[in-house]
Parts: sequence; structure tokens; C-alpha cells
Amino acid sequence: MLAVFALAGCKSNRCSVDCAAGYEQVPNTCSCHPIADAGTDRSGHDSGTSDAMGDRGPLASCVADSSCGAGSSCVEGCPSSAKPSIGGVGGICSVPGREMCGCGAVLQPCQTPGTACLMPACCDYEGICVNPTERAAICARPEGAHFDCTADAGPGTDASSALCPAPPSVGAGGCGTQPLFNPMASSLKIWIADAAAPQGGWTLNLPFGASAAAGSHTYAYKTGSLSTTGDNGVVGDAFIDVDGKVNQIHFQYEGCAIAGTQGTWDWTPALTISSMTCLGCADVHVGRHFVISESTVDGGSTTTFTADQPPRGCGDGIDLLQMVM
Repeated sequence: MLAVFALAGCKSNRCSVDCAAGYEQVPNTCSCHPIADAGTDRSGHDSGTSDAMGDRGPLASCVADSSCGAGSSCVEGCPSSAKPSIGGVGGICSVPGREMCGCGAVLQPCQTPGTACLMPACCDYEGICVNPTERAAICARPEGAHFDCTADAGPGTDASSALCPAPPSVGAGGCGTQPLFNPMASSLKIWIADAAAPQGGWTLNLPFGASAAAGSHTYAYKTGSLSTTGDNGVVGDAFIDVDGKVNQIHFQYEGCAIAGTQGTWDWTPALTISSMTCLGCADVHVGRHFVISESTVDGGSTTTFTADQPPRGCGDGIDLLQMVM
């Protein structure tokens, strides 16, 4: 099946095969296979492959719903349906005995010692638990496009805090047309790191006026938020009360939204996170990518800002995941 990656065919009894990146020609054949890595043996066959059954070994290439051998499944990470730029590249067979991991409403890390979750390239999908060597091998292959290979998530690393890029330069103007929305968010979704939490942190959905308990604290969205648009893009603030104390967490954001398709926008603001609950912590300044989507419900318009990468604690263990306007 991997012969589809060959871009040239056979000529008589000799072959001239131009294999795709990450693949090499199988000796004395007109087909290609993945370059030997954590999922293949040195002969180029998938580890643990059963030719009779068509099963593929752990960390071998696979396609959705294909057999990956006993105890293994095909993990697509972020599928091409969610990220069309991935194209038709296949997924990776999981390692039997290792748990599922990923990001979504709740961060789901790996529990197997020596492994960390290679997160999907977009949230609400499954990642794969791997050690550093396996991770490097996957990220060097075409299948790595399904996963968040920009994160530095080796053993002992908090995968939630792996992506903390510097904030983009803002304030120069020239953002052009920006999305329209209600200036005050009707709800916020935040993430609070907590080593005692089952998934390493708490995801809290806070409608305006509501509160939620997490760990030993209570978080409330009562002060509100205020956002606007202008020449500098989407600019605003949002506040969270903690244990009855007002405005203990402050999110400040500014940046141009770039129009996409079908009512969506890409938005990577300079995000400043201030926390009075984190003693000795300096303000955190990062770039955070959001997808802005517009929808109409019961005749009214709703604009939702959703972070499309895993939660992370960049210094103070707090992240902004969503705003609904």
C-alpha cells in the first residue's frame, strides 16, 4: 500500500522511484516505505507487522480504521478534515499498553512513566503517548503534520506549559476590517494548573455571574470584560474573581484578526496574564492563537474566540481558552 508514495514507476526490470519526504525506496522493488524509525525495523518492515493479517506494529504508519495489531489503534491526531493542509498523510499506530491522551474540555496527559503526550495539532482530538526518541522520529516523518511537534514535551515536562511563545508586536495599526461582536463576553473558559487535579489542571467554564470550585479555590466571572475593535485589531480585558476577591486574574489582549473562510478569523494576540493569586509571579506575556467563529442563534449573533492548542501554564499556571461574545 505504501507504494502510493512513489512518484515514478517501474521501467522494465529497473526502477527509478522518487519517494516522498520521510520515505525511501524498498530495495529491489518499485515501492516506498517509511525511513526506519521507532515504528519500523532496519529492513523497513513495520515492527510487529503480521503480513498475513495486514496488521501494523507500534508507531507504524496507518490509515483511519485500519488494523494496527493487537492492543493498538490508528491515531490521526488532528485530522485533515479539521486541518486541510495536512492532506492525505496517514496516522500513527499507538503503543499497546499505553493510555490515550489529548486535549479538549479536559487536558488528558500520559501516565506511563517516561512518556509525554505528543498532542494533536488541533484540540478535541487524540494525541499519542511517546518517549523522546519516538517523538523525534514521528515528528521527522510526514505523519508528524497531525501532531503539535513545536512543543518541547519530554519526560518530566509539563505538556500544558510547553508552548509559551513570545507575544507578537502590536499597536502599529493597519489591522483593517475586524469581526463584529458584543463588547462584553457572556462566558469565559479558563484553565488553572493544579498538580493535584486528575489531568494536571482544571478547565472551568464560567458564564457571567457564575462561579466554580476547583481544588481549594473558587473562581467567578462577575466583574465582566470589555473588548472592542479598531485599527489595532481586537483589544480588551477580562477579569476573574478568586475566593471572593475581585479581579484577582486579569487577561489583557490585543492583536489583528485575519479573515478566513465561512465566518472564521485567525487571531494571535499579545496576551498578558496577571495573577494576584500567584505570589512572586511576574506578569506573563505570550502569543496565543485563537479561532474566531461567528454564528447565528435564535436570530441573534454570537462570536466565539477559541484557543485551538492545548492548555498551558506559562509561568503562573493560568490560561485563557475561550470567550463567547
